[in-house]
Formats: sequence, C-alpha cells, structure tokens
Amino acid sequence: MSDLMVSIIFPVKNEGENVKNTLDSLTNVKNEAHYEVIIVDDASEDGCCDFLKQIDYPFPVKLVRTQGLGSANARNYAVNFASGNYFVFCDAHLFFEDNWLDNLIQPLVNGIADGVVPGIAPHDKPNVVGYGYTINLNKFKADFNGRSILKDDMEPTETPCLPGGCLAISKEVFEDIGGFDRGFIVWGHEDIEISIKLWLFGYRLYFATQKCRVWRPIYAEHCQHQYKRI
Repeated sequence: MSDLMVSIIFPVKNEGENVKNTLDSLTNVKNEAHYEVIIVDDASEDGCCDFLKQIDYPFPVKLVRTQGLGSANARNYAVNFASGNYFVFCDAHLFFEDNWLDNLIQPLVNGIADGVVPGIAPHDKPNVVGYGYTINLNKFKADFNGRSILKDDMEPTETPCLPGGCLAISKEVFEDIGGFDRGFIVWGHEDIEISIKLWLFGYRLYFATQKCRVWRPIYAEHCQHQYKRI
C-alpha cells in the first residue's frame, strides 16, 4: 500500500480551532499509505486556516481559498488540486486512530467496494459507533446504522448510504459519476445524493470496521448555519 497516494480533502468554513486539532490528530497517528491534505477554505471569516502559515506538517498540505462555493462544490473544486488516485472527503472536526486510512481504502484497493466510510463515533462516547447511513424516507433524512448491521467485526459490510463526514472513493469512480451534484449550494445532503448516484451507476457502498472518532466542539447546527450564510 506504500505505493498509493491518497488525497484527504477538508472543506472548511469558520471552523475555529477544529482544523488545527484535526491536522494535529492526523499527524499523531500511523499509516502506511502516502497521503496529502487539501484544505478548501470556503470564505471563512474567523481565520481558522491562518495557522497553516506557521506550521510544517510531515505530509504535503495544500490550501485552496474559495469564495462561497458551498460544501459540495468545495469538494468538487478540491480534486483539481489533488495528486492522489484515491480521495477521502472529511469534515474538519475529526480525531483519527492508527491505520485508519489504510483500513479505509483497503476495500477500494482490493476491489471489494467503490465507496467506503469508517465507523463514526462521538469523541465522548467512543463505543456508540454509527456504521453508514440508512435513508428514512418518511422523514427524508439519514440515520446511522447501529451494531446490528455488522456481519463480522473484521470484514467490510455493505451500507445503504455513505455519511459525508469521512468518505473514501477512487479518482476513477468519482470522475465517472461526475462528483458531487453541483446544484448543492449550501450545506447538507450531498452525501445522500452521491450515495444514491453511486448505486444508480452500479457501484458498491461499504463501511470499514476501523472507526474514526468524531470531534464536535461545535454542533452540526452551527456548521449548517455557517454554510447557509453563503
């Protein structure tokens, strides 16, 4: 796996200290895969990316500034600067575990899956893990799957929908489906849309059992508010 290149993409808007804390966590974990980080600062007003001028990370970091593209289009724009043959789209408020990246992209490399997410847990409740989404058509929302969906703790498992907080996909598949829908101009539901599109194109969606712990010192409502300001 050491010959692979992964582009980890973070769309950012007014994330405060979250961006630095996320990159610090990424620095402190071990992975075999080679990777770069692309940060898309989508017209932040709080200087959340200014620290990048003072810190040299042990991995390449590219800072791209945009003027209000929105979450989905910020992700689409970032791939223009990506060197990797695999993309991992992440929220900018995550804690990572050793080998999380290796485990996440392994189903892609092995040809088992075409889109993969990790198990995701809140940092203060690490045992409460969500494994992909199931779409609730009655309420038009997506709910995390619990442990009941697990077939084997060591094996990737199919999931109906991929949460966008940490989503891995190959460059080839991403380009084939046309990326995230460009009609999303604010925050939210771009992960549901790309999941449905992957299914319609005949691709396979899985979750890996290695989890990322989600760090949320700010709440989802706050993130949504910031993107709605675009």
